Amino acid sequence: MVAFFKKLTIAVLTILGVIYLLFLYSSSGNLDDQSYRAMHYYVDPPKSTDSTLSIMTYNLGYLSGMTNNRSIKREEAFFENNLVRSQEILGGFDLDVVGIQEIDFGANRSFEVNQMHELATVGQYAIAYQSVNWDKKYVPFPYWPPSNHFGKMLSGQAILSKLSMKEIETIILPPNETAPYYYRAFYLDRLLQIAEVNFLGTTTKIMNVHLEAYDKETRLKQIEIVKEEFEKYAANQPVILLGDFNSESPGIKELDAIDVLAESAWISSAIPFNKEKANGTFSSENPRRMIDYIFYNTNFLICDSARVVSEAGQISDHLPVIALMQLK
Repeated sequence: MVAFFKKLTIAVLTILGVIYLLFLYSSSGNLDDQSYRAMHYYVDPPKSTDSTLSIMTYNLGYLSGMTNNRSIKREEAFFENNLVRSQEILGGFDLDVVGIQEIDFGANRSFEVNQMHELATVGQYAIAYQSVNWDKKYVPFPYWPPSNHFGKMLSGQAILSKLSMKEIETIILPPNETAPYYYRAFYLDRLLQIAEVNFLGTTTKIMNVHLEAYDKETRLKQIEIVKEEFEKYAANQPVILLGDFNSESPGIKELDAIDVLAESAWISSAIPFNKEKANGTFSSENPRRMIDYIFYNTNFLICDSARVVSEAGQISDHLPVIALMQLK
């Protein structure tokens, strides 16, 4: 009997050891730290003489449409079709700058395609600023069945520009400290990308953010940092803050991220806040919530027009927002 329990103990410890090693391997990254932020140059930036800056924010949802985060097996043709449609959307507006969230740089879930490269090259973008926020050798989600697991993950945010652009920084926002360790080990980072573009000879800050979706307290901590960064630049130069804020217009619910941000000096939303839930960006199937925004500082910029791009349809589970800006 003693020998039996000894063998059982060794077997259990061996299994636990293997599980732990698999956990360490799966939750480790594919890239070194220096590769998490990168500037990619495609063509020479044209010298812009247009007095209007056209800008878009788009949570691309890695081109998974309304299947995002669902345990559904997708065919490669599904992603190829959505890629072509997204290229047509971006190309149809001849955008100067695009801030993108949830874009894959060669992940298993989207058939190893570098979506940023495909959008940049077809759209004739000069420069892309890439920030990786999800780098894992294996992500065991959706939980069941294992055949639908995401597998190797390489995803994040990007700013595409036809204007000359330089990287400023990527800020990793505070994580949800209340989540279990094993959950955080596989979860993505939430980022604030900051870049500069040269718009008619004026240095203009572009800030691209993707806030926490599931924990409001974490999101409130993150928006305080974003607000501070916006205010650091807003008094002295044009600033455009865009992205997926996972928060609705002020007054829709109890205090949330947009309520905090709306307190900033000079800040305005390109699409006016609407408590009747018009101008929804999520979900693309039934767009009743506006959680994707373009903000700007009114002491330097004028917004000529802005709208939700409903014709994007279900390329993503979000709809993009476009705005036309002029210097004051």
